[in-house]
Amino acid sequence: MAARPRLRAALKTLEAHAAALDFEDWIEWLATERANGLTMQKIADAVGISRGLLYLAIKKTARQDHTEALAIAEKEGAEALVDEALEILDNGKPVTNAEAQLLAKRAEFRKWLAGKRDKKFADAVTLQQVNIGTLHLQALKALGHRTLPPQPTQAALPAPDETVIEAQDVELE
Repeated sequence: MAARPRLRAALKTLEAHAAALDFEDWIEWLATERANGLTMQKIADAVGISRGLLYLAIKKTARQDHTEALAIAEKEGAEALVDEALEILDNGKPVTNAEAQLLAKRAEFRKWLAGKRDKKFADAVTLQQVNIGTLHLQALKALGHRTLPPQPTQAALPAPDETVIEAQDVELE
């Protein structure tokens, strides 16, 4: 890491921050923060580094046991987000319709985020596409394969009456 001064500085910052909070390792501190439901951006902001540097530090220094600890923390963090969504809905006192919608959206987003972190919180909603043309054809088949009568062609139409009316000049007085 001789050519990465920003990464070295970020690692020192992470280690100092974790040590100040009585953690043996900064990955342990990171896992605890993720288990509390914090996003990587909020964690990076709390330490004073960019999110990209935080990810790079994880990638360059994390061992297998660290990776497993972070994966477990993700799942625990999903439960924290669900708790947060419930708290928003329980304690939110909307005054206007817009505030009520905002509270619902905040809770819905946390529920969605929890579903991304742990599949047990994901909705079992599946979207289905309906093709009206196919349904119409199936309905026609169910009626006994009835088809529409053929459209008359120009030749099938009756010939126009060939009566000729002559115009006369009329004088107006």
